[in-house]
Amino acid sequence: MQESEERLEIDIKEVPDEKEAFIKDFGFSLNTGSSGVAEFVTPIINGKLDAVMVSSDKQVGISISFDPFDDIVLWKDVDFFGRKYLPLRTQPVHNDGLILRNEYTKWSLNNRLRMKVKGPQNATVNFIVRWY
Repeated sequence: MQESEERLEIDIKEVPDEKEAFIKDFGFSLNTGSSGVAEFVTPIINGKLDAVMVSSDKQVGISISFDPFDDIVLWKDVDFFGRKYLPLRTQPVHNDGLILRNEYTKWSLNNRLRMKVKGPQNATVNFIVRWY
């Protein structure tokens, strides 16, 4: 009995090294002080927004929007308390207006984010913004 020999020919092509995407973090804290309101505008963020991590020691309302376009809200929660990892995403929309369900994409940024906190006096809210 003779064994058959199979030959595989593999064509290997060199692929140039892809640019490595390094994750960048930016952290800050907001305290509502005696007014019960605090706001912060980040420096310009250029890249894809990966996530925002938020923690609060008291129940507060939080809004994350684009600066100067406050009507474009990335996330809003009027009764936030605790810790949350927010992988903020948007749903793509087809050119005829159909929303593509179960398809999410990261926000591409080239601007600032505005963080607003409203709640009891001296509430501290911590943020970490992560992008690449």
